[in-house]
Amino acid sequence: MKKSLFIIGLLLLGFASGVLEAQTNVGGVVSSNTTWTIAGSPYIIISNTLVDSGFVLTIEPGAMVKFKRGTCLQINGTLVARGTADEKIIFTSDANVPTRGDWGYIYFSNASMDAVYDSSGNYISGSILEYVVVEYGGGAMVDNNGAIRLENAHPFINHSEIKNNAMIGITGWLLSGDLRITNNIICNNGTTTYNAGGIYVDDWWQGAVVTIENNTIRNNIGGLSGGIYAFIFKNAIIRRNIIESNSSGQGGGGIYFDGNGVIENNIINNNISEAEGAGISLLGTSSPTQPNHVIIKNNLIIGNKSLGINGRGAGMFIEPAKPGTINILNNIFADNVSNDKIYGGGGLYILPGYALGTSIVIEENSFIGNIAAVAAAGQFSATDKEIMHNTFTGNISNDTSGTNTIKISYTPLFNYNNIFANKAAYILKNDNPQTSSDINGKFNWWGSAVKNDIASMIYDWYDDGTLGIVNYDPFLAEPDTIAPISPPANVKKTDLGGGNIKLMWDANPEPDLAGYKIYYGSPTGFSFSNVVDVGNVNAYVLSGASISDTIAVTAYDAQMDGVNDQFEGHESWFTNAVDTSATNVVIQNDNEVPKGYELKQNYPNPFNPITRISFTIPKYLFVELKIYDMLGNVVAVLVNENKQAGNYDIEFNARNFSSGTYFCKIKAGSFNQTIKLLLLK
Repeated sequence: MKKSLFIIGLLLLGFASGVLEAQTNVGGVVSSNTTWTIAGSPYIIISNTLVDSGFVLTIEPGAMVKFKRGTCLQINGTLVARGTADEKIIFTSDANVPTRGDWGYIYFSNASMDAVYDSSGNYISGSILEYVVVEYGGGAMVDNNGAIRLENAHPFINHSEIKNNAMIGITGWLLSGDLRITNNIICNNGTTTYNAGGIYVDDWWQGAVVTIENNTIRNNIGGLSGGIYAFIFKNAIIRRNIIESNSSGQGGGGIYFDGNGVIENNIINNNISEAEGAGISLLGTSSPTQPNHVIIKNNLIIGNKSLGINGRGAGMFIEPAKPGTINILNNIFADNVSNDKIYGGGGLYILPGYALGTSIVIEENSFIGNIAAVAAAGQFSATDKEIMHNTFTGNISNDTSGTNTIKISYTPLFNYNNIFANKAAYILKNDNPQTSSDINGKFNWWGSAVKNDIASMIYDWYDDGTLGIVNYDPFLAEPDTIAPISPPANVKKTDLGGGNIKLMWDANPEPDLAGYKIYYGSPTGFSFSNVVDVGNVNAYVLSGASISDTIAVTAYDAQMDGVNDQFEGHESWFTNAVDTSATNVVIQNDNEVPKGYELKQNYPNPFNPITRISFTIPKYLFVELKIYDMLGNVVAVLVNENKQAGNYDIEFNARNFSSGTYFCKIKAGSFNQTIKLLLLK
């Protein structure tokens, strides 16, 4: 026989303040439609409480629900807990000093009423947690543990805070309906003994549609994933979330995903795993009835670290276990670090030899500044795929020998990529045996138009007779413009005093470059509070900043429209400026006032990669000193400001330029002069 709900009204005298405070003790079965009011708050759950099937428990905005140690709330009927932004509903511990795990959970059973939405996606009826706080739960010892537990239940969870819980923040299993988790802050939850820290959802092939959208998922810890674990085989939508600073005892620090769906427009930042895929770990097992299809696009996958001995693919790790399709489009993989000394894969690692029927398309991504012993940008392995129109720059292989930026197993199409300014013994390694077909590596831009230079960047049969051949000719003479524009190189900042910071950077190599932007103020690693569009220049004086500020520069092309430009490759990733205040790039040699103008021949010439250029001007005026390529394009701006009369030396570092002939032109008032420079690498 079910226990009846009992409610004991209790007025407590506040000894310190003299204020009377209402308190309502609850427990047992809610067997009629019931409202917990702000007047009766706080509600103290002194024993397990059940909302029976067919009945609704409504909680008013601003009400507080406190749980005695070990107690739980179970929903077989409907829970309507709708606070407001100013009056949130609080589910918390009754302890004087609350700690994680003080109470059990809020459990929505299979019998509970799911949320119902109209055709526009607006909530109409059913169970809802909106503008609530759920904290200090997760203390019960049950399977599928979590602070909020959903057994084939689909309440609407919106604009809430799920935080400081001892187990997973939200756990949903055997899902078969429409579950929406949106606009929440989910932080400081979890333990390495369970699969996830922030959110765990699975449908076990039951056919759920799960939307995880516009959440901030931060500082959670889990076993297979710190942030999100999703095992969804109908459709998962993981969109516009900030997933950062989560950690995993195994792989998938940010996201561990298996099934079908889309992962898009997320910021996946600074997550840590002890194994593969600190940013994303993707396992394509497929359902018994259909192959998996996953789209991963428009994500910032940045600053993630795989620390363990199996820390492959710090940005993303893919193990395609069964045939399917995986599209990796328009993502930025930047500054990810793999500690794996054998396999590496700082940006992306695709496990070789698995699911040979899988089609993986990797297009229009940026791989920038990733670090690994080998395959700093990526290990590309599965068959039947295309690797096209990607930008690879600034990646660093940090081992002592045999390093590479890109390693390829099997024979994908590897075309129309921009590959330059990476640090490794070799830029591309063919990891296929000698008996394999040639890798089609044609029509890439290698930062050079000299065939011997390109050949020296590739490690294949010509270096090791046990390996296959990379067919790289013909190659591009200039960067592919479909590939994402690259971040500016050699960005320097100098303190001019009075809050004025001079910034200088090398000209971008892309022919469709349109200009640059300077970012500063409140850096998060992926955003700034202030931005200045400076146009197509290579030097700028920024006012109102400090030399100690983080200041970054981006490049953009003519297709930039102000909407998702970094995701779409029309604006580059950030390059942080390096303080060069201690060294003068331009040196005035003496105090003697020259009698005329002169641009002296650079020394040394030919050079590799540094040379010095001297010029003199007899009076104070505006000076332009620019470097041009053979086609007349400006590739570097060395001086673009007013100068006092004097003799000047300037250092020109061409480490990011291809071998060839360049021209240096000075314009100072009516004076013009040009000299020829020869760069031999």
